[in-house]
Amino acid sequence: MIVASTDQPIRGAVRPSFVTLTERLLAELGEQDRIVHLGEQWCSITPPEAGIRRQGWKLHLSATTAHAERVLERAVRVLAEFRIAFKFAASRAVLRDLNGPRCTRSGAGKFITVYPADDAQLRVLAHRLHRATAGLSGPRILSDRPYRTGSLVHCRYGCFLANPVLSPDGDYRDMLLTPDGGTVEDRRDPWFSAPAWATWPFPESRKTTRGTGSGGVLLGGRFLAVEAIRHANKGGVYRAVDTETGETVVVKQARAHVGDDGAGGDVRDIQRHEAAMLRRFEPLGVTPRFVAEFSQDGDDFLAQELIEGQSLRRWLAATGTPGLGWPKLLAVTRDLMALLARVHADGLVLGDLTPGNVMVRPDGKLTLIDVELAAEEGTALSASGTPGYAPYEQLSGSPRTAAADRYALGAVLVYLATGAEPVHSGQMAERMLQRKRWLDLVCAEHAVLGRLRPLIDGLQDADPDRRWTLTRAGQFLDAVSVRGSVALSAPHEDGIPDADTLVTDGVEHLVETMRPEAKTLWPVVDPRQDACSAWPGAAGGLTAVLAAAEATGDVRYHGALRAGADWLLSRMRAEAVPTPGLLHGRAGTLLVLHRAGRVLGDSGLADEALGWAHRLPTRWPNLDLATGTAGAGLAMCALTVASGDPGLLGRIEAIAEHLAHEARLDDHGLTWAPSKTYAARSRGGASYGLAHGTAGIATFLLSAAATLGRGDLLELAGIAGRTMAGAAVQDGSGVRWPDHSGTTGQVGDTWTAGTAGVGSFLVRLWRATGERDWLELAERAALSVWQRRWVPDPSSAHGLAGRGEFLLDLHAATGEPRYRLWAERLGRIIGGHAYRHDGRWLVPGAGWRRDDLSHGTGMAGSLGFLVRLRHGVGAPWLPPGGRPLTAGAHASLV
Repeated sequence: MIVASTDQPIRGAVRPSFVTLTERLLAELGEQDRIVHLGEQWCSITPPEAGIRRQGWKLHLSATTAHAERVLERAVRVLAEFRIAFKFAASRAVLRDLNGPRCTRSGAGKFITVYPADDAQLRVLAHRLHRATAGLSGPRILSDRPYRTGSLVHCRYGCFLANPVLSPDGDYRDMLLTPDGGTVEDRRDPWFSAPAWATWPFPESRKTTRGTGSGGVLLGGRFLAVEAIRHANKGGVYRAVDTETGETVVVKQARAHVGDDGAGGDVRDIQRHEAAMLRRFEPLGVTPRFVAEFSQDGDDFLAQELIEGQSLRRWLAATGTPGLGWPKLLAVTRDLMALLARVHADGLVLGDLTPGNVMVRPDGKLTLIDVELAAEEGTALSASGTPGYAPYEQLSGSPRTAAADRYALGAVLVYLATGAEPVHSGQMAERMLQRKRWLDLVCAEHAVLGRLRPLIDGLQDADPDRRWTLTRAGQFLDAVSVRGSVALSAPHEDGIPDADTLVTDGVEHLVETMRPEAKTLWPVVDPRQDACSAWPGAAGGLTAVLAAAEATGDVRYHGALRAGADWLLSRMRAEAVPTPGLLHGRAGTLLVLHRAGRVLGDSGLADEALGWAHRLPTRWPNLDLATGTAGAGLAMCALTVASGDPGLLGRIEAIAEHLAHEARLDDHGLTWAPSKTYAARSRGGASYGLAHGTAGIATFLLSAAATLGRGDLLELAGIAGRTMAGAAVQDGSGVRWPDHSGTTGQVGDTWTAGTAGVGSFLVRLWRATGERDWLELAERAALSVWQRRWVPDPSSAHGLAGRGEFLLDLHAATGEPRYRLWAERLGRIIGGHAYRHDGRWLVPGAGWRRDDLSHGTGMAGSLGFLVRLRHGVGAPWLPPGGRPLTAGAHASLV
């Protein structure tokens, strides 16, 4: 019998077949003393006496879902002889995800992981496992080196035991010990790499990549790949030169056994279908021209004509407007309908009409790309399509129809009119209601979409048989064009929950789903993130409960506050790593604990939070607000004001002095060196944003100037303001900001990296200096945010809640009613995105996820904004700002 086994991930569920197979085999082989640990993702098998090394060379085996049981059975029979630890994907669903086209490349394909006792055993195991699984199928594991060409056995050097350490960025990373006693990160790159001290344990030489000596890789003996357009687990997409013709082409790769369907099919079959569709479409002249198909190293490749231009999505973004005006939208709509009519007339359907799959050529002509889901009408294909654009019947596996394309056309037209991606969470009936509520909100204010609303509703009828034909759609456009502009319809907002309902239901859901006995207080989206932090962790969810308790005085929330505070303190005491970031560190956590202590009347809790603040570092690799010392400094300023304790003033001053020393003034204005992680993402560009850049650091400088009474820090913040003015991108009467300097900066409106965050800084700069230029710039930022109110999801970091916080900042500073009215409207739009769950109205997070309860990207951030909107509580993370303390006031504090 098995010595120990954990509870099922879902109580009462059937035990996964992989687990029962392994347990049966171990019993059959007389290995009944194995310890089985079953989690949601992995099942680990460990002999009771096995001591697992901290790190070393380990083995991974891949398998298709069709061959998984055979690979597992043969591997277990080998591994049982050696009494070593190993793990495997807990279920077929987990393996399907690991093999899926969208799986993270660095973790993809790893069905079984083996932890040898030493390198000698590793070599024996690799040989035995390779022989045992020969002839079976599995994808190549990109992060590893295969033991032999075509083998399911792969090898990489890395941690055996989880050794998570909080990084400077506030997330957990496993660390390797170096020979000299230091540590380096155990990086999971999507290519094979090993530490410099780790010698490849097998005598065979490494397989070399087929190159040409001319800076590219030759594919199929013909196509010289010169640039990667994108990478994915299913394969790369490359810009290449056809050496036979000199033509620049696009080459797509389909990796063997990725996305296998359990019946022998995988992404190679999908790409072969795309190649057949390109040939089928070629007489129509509406798709790229087919060039060639070939195989190399087991993978399939498709070469096709390179279409110059931009996707509809990028083309709309390049216009600088959230949506097209009526004349342009009408013209593009007619072009799309003509394109679709031509396809349908030839008996074909697209199956995946989205703004990303239509190219706008330099001459304005539209061309269809990525036709792997296209088919003859009536063809039965597997359930597939882009959620939000594909109708429910297609996503459920119904045969391909022209009616499904017309539904997608309706979603594309909404996107072109508003810049908003369609909501795609929930079942069909619920999604249709959600869509109607949102469209009712938009059309009450949006003249262009209001004119198109009958067409949108006709194209997106839930019943495919009732959807408008393209002929009827064209007749409608002719009629509405003749009539000219029409009056906006009266708002129809029935069924949209108000802010009070959303707050009550949402906070009750947070309280009910709290898990004080678990490793994370609430379920998390990314387990690598700090579970105590403000943005992705427990402190953010607790902030929403805390705000509701402060605003309403409802003592029913006190039990949850107490349980959450105890959980945070217990976790912090166990780790004792006071990372400084406000959002992705522990500084924001301390603000929450101190506030909780005051609400609960627990001076001990508040004092312990203050004590932890004295341990926050004043020097750190990162300088920014989210992950670095500026975040620690801002929290210290807030704690100093809240507590009246001057003990942190010296630490605030040390941080301010260091940031002043590290500031750099160049052609981009006043900036600070970004963190290594951000620099890699921005290609070295300095961030302007609130979370990681100039606006956030300068927001701390404003608080430090007020707390310390130092005019020089206020002057430095003013230089940051002039930097923001110089970096601003004109947006009609509004203004927006790119996320970072340089040519790769992307203009956006988010609170963390774009216009809303920069605007929040400018409001505070105006309050501190009285210089009207900063107010005018902030007001223009608010106009741009308002004009794009239909685009974002409800979240704080990237969506409506963060933009709403900025508008409330502006209203609090100016008293101007329109900014509060705009914020109220954003709250109403958030209500339009809400969904029902167990009798409650809940708000989805970023990407419309329903399992994200965090403050940064989940429901808690939206609730925090709505509580502030309804009850006037302060902003959750930023001080209101104001004039610096007078010398007398500063002296009295000290």
